[in-house]
Amino acid sequence: MPNPNPKQSSGFKKHQYKLVGEELPPGEKLSRKSISIKFPQSIDTWLRSLPTSERGAWLRKVVWEAAQKEESFKPIRMEVSQEEEGLSQDQPG
Repeated sequence: MPNPNPKQSSGFKKHQYKLVGEELPPGEKLSRKSISIKFPQSIDTWLRSLPTSERGAWLRKVVWEAAQKEESFKPIRMEVSQEEEGLSQDQPG
């Protein structure tokens, strides 16, 4: 039975969808929605063998690079504050 009064603390929400060891392209943010796809078994097995912290970063990088090769792809550029830009440059890649 689901919890009739679910509560998510601000601490919990702060750590949701936190990027681990990666940077997004300047002006980009993670979407609020995820996309789920099925892979051929051999690729699925290989992806699942990667450390969890690296799997999402690798998939985002590969999809970003592929999308940039498509003529119809137009990245959405969001305003990046100087503070955010400074933070993204200081993060290890």
